[in-house]
Amino acid sequence: MTTYARTILLYLALPFLSIGCAGARTESRPASGPRLTRADMKYQAVYVEPFVVAPAGVKEKEPARHVATAQSTCLDVLNRSGLFESVTLGTPEAQKAGLLVRAELSALRIVGGGTRFWLGAMAGKSDMRFHVTLRDAHSGALVASSEVAEDTNPWGGAWTFGATDRSLPEEVGTRLATFVLFGARK
Repeated sequence: MTTYARTILLYLALPFLSIGCAGARTESRPASGPRLTRADMKYQAVYVEPFVVAPAGVKEKEPARHVATAQSTCLDVLNRSGLFESVTLGTPEAQKAGLLVRAELSALRIVGGGTRFWLGAMAGKSDMRFHVTLRDAHSGALVASSEVAEDTNPWGGAWTFGATDRSLPEEVGTRLATFVLFGARK
């Protein structure tokens, strides 16, 4: 067989080989390391105030939908953790013990599907940022404060036709919940 024939055969076989590799399943391993329990938590109740948009506003025209998605994801992750007796949306009654979570949207840019389709990676990256404070609900003392943010890779957004852009609020909501979990520890 000549070198030219081998090259042609290789080019014809490559798509079939790559399909076989793409179909291979990988098993995800469970996260290792110490697991948190209720005994590790300083607070047994978490009060999440409704997330707000910063007074200066954001460039996105309708941020409320994305803020609501991040908030519901945060609440869902905290509830599913099973580490708290209660996770409540709203401000606690006076003198209640617990952790008070305040989150303010300070930056938001979500690249739309049409823009991502036509411009691809040139449309830039999506970005979402919250300024979060954790306070002791009883005393009002500051427990922790941070900016929780996430952005997307423009090439990943182009490759997935905007799926990474659309999933950004859920990713940020999960990061917010993780910040709350670490802030609530003893």
